[in-house]
Amino acid sequence: VKDAEQQNSKFNFLNSNDPYHAYYLHKVKEFQEGKTQLPPDNQIQTTPTTITTKLQSKVPSEISKIIETTFVRDPPPDYEFLADPPSISGDIVKLTAQFVARNGRQFLTSLMSKEMRNNQFDFLKPQHGLFNYFTKLVEQYTKILIPPKDLMTRLKTEIDNPQK
Repeated sequence: VKDAEQQNSKFNFLNSNDPYHAYYLHKVKEFQEGKTQLPPDNQIQTTPTTITTKLQSKVPSEISKIIETTFVRDPPPDYEFLADPPSISGDIVKLTAQFVARNGRQFLTSLMSKEMRNNQFDFLKPQHGLFNYFTKLVEQYTKILIPPKDLMTRLKTEIDNPQK
């Protein structure tokens, strides 16, 4: 089959340098081990017996050569050190940062004293893992909500003089 269909791009998976070759070998191995499920009888297409006998004589010898020469790696293990914070925590951090950016540091100190025992606001403590994220959000929201006074003049000069 490989020699007869050498010019046909549909059979490129038979070449060892093709990206789909590993999948082909995997399926052949599954078939040899009997792990594949055959389709129902009404979906099986019949082929002439002459082609089938030719394929049966050629395929096992070629497959055994290919399987012996090619090494297929196992998939990498799952990443085990990933812990996504709950979505509610992210929303609380973002909303709190917005309110602190708008209302100032006094709001932050009063919030810290009121919610001292609430676990959802532990990110307000400096030793918490999300504290740095929270402070960066506050800085960014502050720049957006309360822009610097000279920002408008700088933007106007940049529009008038894009070369500078």
